[in-house]
Amino acid sequence: MAIRMRMRWDGVTADLYDEARRVVKWDTDPAEGGLLHEAWFVGDQLNVCDVWESAEAFNAFVETRLMPGVAQVGIQGQPEVEVLPVHNWQVELAMGPDAVVGEAELPVEAYRALEAQVGWRDEPPIGGISHIAAVDGDTMRLVTAWEKEADHDTFDADRILPAASALGFPEQDEPEPEFHHLHALFNPSARTADR
Repeated sequence: MAIRMRMRWDGVTADLYDEARRVVKWDTDPAEGGLLHEAWFVGDQLNVCDVWESAEAFNAFVETRLMPGVAQVGIQGQPEVEVLPVHNWQVELAMGPDAVVGEAELPVEAYRALEAQVGWRDEPPIGGISHIAAVDGDTMRLVTAWEKEADHDTFDADRILPAASALGFPEQDEPEPEFHHLHALFNPSARTADR
């Protein structure tokens, strides 16, 4: 079963990440079973969201390549790691210089209703780079990347909010997602998948 791996690692800077990438070579020598990798920073915290064919494939990469490379570079501490089953994921565009990434969550049933109503898999949003949805109980956890934040805002205003209204969802007072500069995106599989 495909999984979404979400990692947060305090104290790992962009320079340390790039040095680890050079040593481990996950972008030039992709790991067996690795399907998608996205990385960004919030302050001095590395954030990663990956899609893997299985938890076993991810664990094999961690044990045989990632941790030895991290030790070689001198990265300290341990990351916070969350592994969830993937509901779906897709990549539409390559990452540009202004790319941003944000996170959100919705009740699973609301996500599925919006997915059916909006049809973003068949008609991807303009400026949408990637979309990863993972099930955590009754919650769908989302990581989405965009060419620029305004593309998300346009998609939300033109397609999501009208669909939510048509479905009878009450207006939400939830804050807009906080976007961060997307530092890296690798799509070794060059494909999309559903669970």
